[in-house]
Amino acid sequence: MNRAWIVMLGSVIVACGLAAADPASPPSPGALPALAGRPDETPSTQPVLGERFSSQAGGISLRPPAGCTTIRRAGSDSIAEFVSEEKKINLKVSRTGFSKPIKLSIPADKPGPTINGEKEKGMLEMTASQFQLRMPNSKILRQDVMPLAGHDAGIVILRATAGVQKQFIQQAVIQSNEQQYYNIILTTPGQDYTAPADQPDANELAAAQLFRAVIDSVELLDLEKLRADQDDRLFRTRSLFVNWTQAKLTAVLIPEQWIRVVRDGKDVGYSYIVEEAETRGNAPGVKIGIRSRTVPQPNRQVDGETWYRVSFDRRTENWSSIVLFTGGNENAYHATEVGSSELRRKPVADPRAAAMDAGQDEEHAKGANVGVKLVDVYTLFVHRVTKKVNAPDIERDLPPFYLAQGLGHLLPRLMPLNEPRGYLFASYVSGEAEVKLRYIDVGVPTEVTLDGRKVIATPISDRMGFDASPTIHYIGSNGRYVGSVTTFIDEVGKKSTVMVLPSDADTLKRIWADAALTRPSEEPRVPSR
Repeated sequence: MNRAWIVMLGSVIVACGLAAADPASPPSPGALPALAGRPDETPSTQPVLGERFSSQAGGISLRPPAGCTTIRRAGSDSIAEFVSEEKKINLKVSRTGFSKPIKLSIPADKPGPTINGEKEKGMLEMTASQFQLRMPNSKILRQDVMPLAGHDAGIVILRATAGVQKQFIQQAVIQSNEQQYYNIILTTPGQDYTAPADQPDANELAAAQLFRAVIDSVELLDLEKLRADQDDRLFRTRSLFVNWTQAKLTAVLIPEQWIRVVRDGKDVGYSYIVEEAETRGNAPGVKIGIRSRTVPQPNRQVDGETWYRVSFDRRTENWSSIVLFTGGNENAYHATEVGSSELRRKPVADPRAAAMDAGQDEEHAKGANVGVKLVDVYTLFVHRVTKKVNAPDIERDLPPFYLAQGLGHLLPRLMPLNEPRGYLFASYVSGEAEVKLRYIDVGVPTEVTLDGRKVIATPISDRMGFDASPTIHYIGSNGRYVGSVTTFIDEVGKKSTVMVLPSDADTLKRIWADAALTRPSEEPRVPSR
């Protein structure tokens, strides 16, 4: 099922619940003199934290400040962000990985390795330097190392003034290992950076206590189970690809489809879809066209036309999409996206091949003519243009388990339903302009109610990221698609459910008097309103 309409509804946003503080004060992680005025003394009132947040994919668990809105950032280095506009609190959690080992700290007054005559910096020193480069009107109040969550962590605390904003910033850099670090950054109101370091105000004292409570709650999770699960899923995915023959892909195509989009019981959109086999040059494949309309809010309309093309051997794909935004408080504008991917064989130098040809080992073959070997190169290219801004082109190397856009649309109908199993793919997500891991879990047949009608169907959970809220696709016993359901929390913390349901032309025309149920334009052009 096409998931573009889900992207339009925005990121998965969950409101943090309010939880009572732990009855006992947490043990001190060691001296935490954020300021000379000892803001780490045991507070008389324990800072109130929210419910525990865990990211299995991110490998971290903690309790954020109470009353925050949680924004998950699955699939990127940024794991989550916790925001309270009322309290002016912003807590960011991210993960940083390196291709080579980086020490947590290399103090300036101690000997250490040099690079081009300059002493190498540890992660802590690099973090402090980056703050000072980005924020020239800032002053570091603390920079040292302490034990945290069973690991070593660097602590940086500073005041910064940016225009009229005076910020108190506290960051913990937790070392999982020398190639992976977790960053926890709490930003709250503070004094001007020129204020005496030994004179914290009440806001800074409270923020230091809150920061200590948050980092005390941190737990780094074991990622080995996640990696083992991913390996199992990828093994099944490779077997699945083998069975996706031309006959299989052609068999699941539906020449015409009419789709309703229903949010909380109200129709908010529709799609008209055509699917057909096509021969394009020497690469026969599947061609899918989608004309869609959604009304995500009153006086706001989004019209789109999309074409997906993918070869039967999955080695090439291209797609084009154009979306027109009208209504609201701004003038109409449109966005265009054109993308392609290609898997090709590329010749590269191979010293080992030369050594074998000469009857030598690789060391003795140095300087001789190099051999050549063929390797698979899988690349993605996306060009995006909007009336507001020309976005930079996207170019990515792709893993072997990448799923073309067109096959992603067909995916629920392609999954084997004979037993519950999990699979893993990589998919390009237009709304985030990134390639993300896509987790698919086939369940067991169950009774489900869709738009007031009970059916027996097999649920297929579809998550764009391990921690993401799933879309559940339902496939009937006859192999036909019967609908999809997504439940999420909106921007104001309200639970909302979106259903995508098969329909027919007459029904859509009754619901939408001006429904455009025609084949999308073969060449991208702005859809008619």
